[in-house]
Amino acid sequence: MDEPAGTIQTQRLALREPEEADLEALRDYHRRNAERFARFDAVPGDDPLTHREWIRGQRRARWDGRPVAFLAFQRAGGALVGLVAYSGFGYDPPSAMLNYSVDGAYEGQGYAFELTARAVRYAFEELGLESIMAHVLTGNERSLRLLDRLGFVVVARSPDVPGLEQLLRPHVVAVLERANLAAPQQ
Repeated sequence: MDEPAGTIQTQRLALREPEEADLEALRDYHRRNAERFARFDAVPGDDPLTHREWIRGQRRARWDGRPVAFLAFQRAGGALVGLVAYSGFGYDPPSAMLNYSVDGAYEGQGYAFELTARAVRYAFEELGLESIMAHVLTGNERSLRLLDRLGFVVVARSPDVPGLEQLLRPHVVAVLERANLAAPQQ
């Protein structure tokens, strides 16, 4: 690959593994987006220890010695635009869960697609994964459209269980397999 060691470049983004020096930028990112993210996921709060442990945990959670989490910074200006991470690795065949988010200030500008498309390519080419899975709440239409553009296929839907809304929110499970990989839709 033609990218500098430790950094993955896209047209507008530089993706790199989180570092301790990113603590304040990560906290600010979550502060700015707390209300938006709370609709779809647990919000890490403002405690610096939580963010420091997330960074350290992501640095420890390497797959075959390679990073599995990246912060995405604008190449021009250096603002933290989003993050992407893989978790829940399986071995037979190699697979993982895709997790991502984008700052609300950059929503609707193609950054989520740029970030996740590059993360998918990295997972297949560098991590050697055979499949990638994503869980998305049914109300998160932007993410559902994004996964569709990337070629993910919905393989399961959880039911809406009255009375358990806070424990089991309706979601879809989507999968992208290397063998079925098609060029992402623009």
